[in-house]
Order: sequence, then structure tokens, then C-alpha cells
Amino acid sequence: MGTKPNIRQFFVLKKIYLIAAGLAVVFLIVTNLILVKRVSDAETAVELRDSIIREAGSRSSSLEVKYLKSCFSGLLLNEDIKAFNAELVAADQRKYTLDQALGKGPVLILRYSELNCADCVVFALRKIAEIAEKYKVTPVIISEYSDMHSFKDAVANFGRDRFLFYNVEKFSDVDRKGVPYYCLLMPDRTVHAVFIPDKLHPQITDFYFENVVKRFFSNTDND
Repeated sequence: MGTKPNIRQFFVLKKIYLIAAGLAVVFLIVTNLILVKRVSDAETAVELRDSIIREAGSRSSSLEVKYLKSCFSGLLLNEDIKAFNAELVAADQRKYTLDQALGKGPVLILRYSELNCADCVVFALRKIAEIAEKYKVTPVIISEYSDMHSFKDAVANFGRDRFLFYNVEKFSDVDRKGVPYYCLLMPDRTVHAVFIPDKLHPQITDFYFENVVKRFFSNTDND
């Protein structure tokens, strides 16, 4: 004759079952929220792309359209990448984490390395200076120099008083492109609207900034 299950064992098993079921439900809810956010972020990237196409497409040459396609491919592929909460070093050698330095987002970022084409970096800095003055947006420059002496010289040449400059070895996985790029950094350190400027197509960079400001900095004053 078989033994009857112990009542205590029954309640223990029931409790384990309920806990497991509850954890499964929480996991599914969290997963669903993450997927919803990713879809929303992707839609934002597509809307930004479409906005630029509408404004630039009819006024761009075939070469510029080809460049646009390349930019949008990078914009979508790099959407929602997480930036590292890396240690940043300012020109006065004070150290900050990325969260401390940037505060609340979104923040307009220019990222470049000392190994990048000098003319490309100057062009990228000039363009972000134009947008900062026009739309009253405060950008942040995150560079990568091998030593602080070179970093300080560069900051002095580029205009230390105009922007917040920080030096860091690695910012995000987008750095693998190895070229200057613009992006938006959100409060949770996700990277949005990655764009690689080209000095041969300044008009396209203008369209990019106009639409980024319109979409993400709608409360800023446009002069």
C-alpha cells in the first residue's frame, strides 16, 4: 500500500510552484516592456530618417542620396546601443563617471579620436558649434587621446570655453567605426541617432541636426 503524500510537503510544493509561476510572469512582463521600448526606439530612428529624407531628398544630388543611405544604415544599426558608464577626464584633470558628467538627457554628443582625420574633426566641431549657437543646445565633446598633454592642447585649440570636453578611452561599441560621429545620449545611457558627418556633404549634416533638435529638443528656442 502506497504512502499518502505529507500535507506539509504538499504545501511546500504548492508554494514553490506559485513562486516559480510568479517569477515566470514577472520575466515575461519585463521582457515585453524591453521589446516595446526597443520597437519604440526603432520607430523613432525610422521617423528621424524619414524626416531627413523628406527634407533633403528632393534637394540632394545622387551622390548625396548615396551618402544618406549609408548614414541611415549606421543610424539604424547602432540604435539603442548602451554607452559605458566610463570614467571621463576633463581638461583640468578632474574625473567623472559618464552619468556624473552628463546628468539628465538627452545630450548631444560629438565623439572623435586623435587618430581621426584632422579636417573631419574640425568640420564636425564647426558644425556642432553652429547648431549649439543656433538652437541654444549645449553639446558635449567626448574625445580619445593617448595622453593628457595632447588632450589639453586640442581642447585649447578647439575652444575650451565653448563646450564641455572630456577624454575617455572607450565610450560605446559604436567606437569601432573609428570615425567622428554625432549621437544623442539618453538618461539611461542608450545611444540614439548615430550620424557620421562628411565634410563633402555639409548640407546633409545640417538636415540631420535640424531634425534631431526638432525631435529631441523641442523646448529649446530657435533663433
